[in-house]
Amino acid sequence: MRLHVSRPTSFYKHELKLISKVLLWMLTGTILLYILSFYGCTSNNQQEPNIPVSENTNTADEYHKPIRDVFQDLKYGLFIHWGPVSVIGKEISWSRRSALRQKIPGLADTVGEVPTEIYDSLYTQFNPTNFDAEAIARAAKSYGMKYIVFTAKHCDGFCNFNTKYTNYKITSPNSPYRKDIVRQLADACQKYQLRFGLYYSLCDWYNPDYRTSTHSQYIIYYQNQIRELLTNYGNIDILWFDDLGGTVQDWDSHTLRSIMTQLQPNLIVNERWGHGPGNLAGDFISKEDGFCFNQL
Repeated sequence: MRLHVSRPTSFYKHELKLISKVLLWMLTGTILLYILSFYGCTSNNQQEPNIPVSENTNTADEYHKPIRDVFQDLKYGLFIHWGPVSVIGKEISWSRRSALRQKIPGLADTVGEVPTEIYDSLYTQFNPTNFDAEAIARAAKSYGMKYIVFTAKHCDGFCNFNTKYTNYKITSPNSPYRKDIVRQLADACQKYQLRFGLYYSLCDWYNPDYRTSTHSQYIIYYQNQIRELLTNYGNIDILWFDDLGGTVQDWDSHTLRSIMTQLQPNLIVNERWGHGPGNLAGDFISKEDGFCFNQL
């Protein structure tokens, strides 16, 4: 039996309008990713393209308002996942072979194709000498974007910022680059009046204390890094956590909330920092595999 449901013409017009917007976003995102790869991978002889900044993409008054007051209206931003694994062109974190993931329910089939010792040494080859944070921010601004969210730390544990709690970082003596990428993007976003946010993975397949009998030491480690990020980089508008499960107790989320409230009271966060009884709701829901129009 075939069930037919008639819909008003206005419904289809709304769908077409929505699809057109999504396609435009995808096209613009592709252009920006090309720009990012251009500046991270080309030689020093390449000249920077002249990208004009559009007028009135956001006003100074809007930029200086608390993020909580304007987040619903920002709509359009740039989310960047980037790290040493780009040297071999594999997926960030998930391509890293991990015995730990085999022990975690639901992740046993995501072992990863890159041997751990190879993946973990890629940062010694990662030298994006043509990375230009200002060019990225200027391009984002010219395309009408209102914010940038960048990977401070993904699940592989590598830190794109100058943390004092590990040497597995972009500023390590073992890194040929040795420049703080988060610092550069934070400064560029401030210059072009773009909101700046950070993605931070609570799960960490590199840290030896993570999900072991010494997990409490990992809690201290990650919370110290959150303090660094919310203290050393000026105004942070968004923290975008990733946790792959775990309860409020697993992440000591109440302490985490106190840290965030104390250091950046206007910060907004997503919901991925503890589940189950005592769940602390975030300011917005982060949908990984679909659109979420009505729950932000």
